[in-house]
Amino acid sequence: MFGIGKTQHESTLSNWTNGNNTAICMDQSPDNVVWNDWDASQRDLFILDHLGNLISQTNISGGLPNNLQSTLINLIEQIPNDQQMPGDMNMDGLINILDIVLISNLIFVNEFDETGDVNSDGILNVLDIVLLINVIIGR
Repeated sequence: MFGIGKTQHESTLSNWTNGNNTAICMDQSPDNVVWNDWDASQRDLFILDHLGNLISQTNISGGLPNNLQSTLINLIEQIPNDQQMPGDMNMDGLINILDIVLISNLIFVNEFDETGDVNSDGILNVLDIVLLINVIIGR
């Protein structure tokens, strides 16, 4: 769950960011590349599943959705406990640059690891890295 704000409005966001633990992406104005890529509107709330897939984009100007808590609980329950997340090469529960480095190292020495095969095509290659980068940047 995260929000996208424009740096040009950063000084007026404290009323919704103070005291919250929700991630906020401050998009660089005037280009606002992330804002545009996500087709964001002011006060949109984005909810992703544990694999980075967009589940919901809701404008919260009128308040939070009534089913927000149940939606989040349902998504949390869908996270596998006994299975490693695709792409989480160091098994830290996160997808980040460290995982990309580890997959890159395997590709360079022509080794295969099922965890790094994000698209499950049986090949460890740059396509798996691109998918992880998209998860990291939220696409």
